[in-house]
Amino acid sequence: ANDITEVQSYINVLKNAREKRQKVLDTFKGRDEIMKKALTEQKKKYDSVLVPAGEFIMGSDEAREDAFPQHKVYLDAFEMDRYEVTNAQYWEFLNNMKQTNDHSKCAKDEPSGKDHTPRFWDNEYYNVPDYPVVRIDWYDAYAYAAWAGKRLPSEAEWEKAARGTDERKWPWGNTWNSEKCNIGEPKPIGSFEEGKSPFGCYDM
Repeated sequence: ANDITEVQSYINVLKNAREKRQKVLDTFKGRDEIMKKALTEQKKKYDSVLVPAGEFIMGSDEAREDAFPQHKVYLDAFEMDRYEVTNAQYWEFLNNMKQTNDHSKCAKDEPSGKDHTPRFWDNEYYNVPDYPVVRIDWYDAYAYAAWAGKRLPSEAEWEKAARGTDERKWPWGNTWNSEKCNIGEPKPIGSFEEGKSPFGCYDM
């Protein structure tokens, strides 16, 4: 009797695992169609902005020690994506990596066996094409940027694109406003028009 009970338990576990696997596969089939359609629209409007050459104030004397001291930095002109990388954009990159297994543009010290799949990739969050991709590490970001024909910004470049040249604390000014940034429940990129930076970058 004990053996029968144990076998029945195993059968239930296997049955549940099979059903769960099928549900995941069905989700991914739907995801592929959603992403392909969304990419067509994203490629029409997701452009970059030009951040002109010149000085800006980097760091802060009122923040954490790693931001000390506030100082002037000169940067040559550069371009920055107007929006964060979306689930759909990263999906396209990931599909290419799986089909080609081409790691020639990845960081040279990338850990072996790295396939650049975000943690919990089968989560419902990743079914929304206009959400910003999350749970990726530096090697994933580096590989995506190189695949897209771009590169990651330096710390100074990101900060200038985010805060402009007038020493502001936040992309929109010096007063904190939770309604001007994407915190709490996730929202599609570019949802906060009043929260963009002086150069027109969103969600920074």
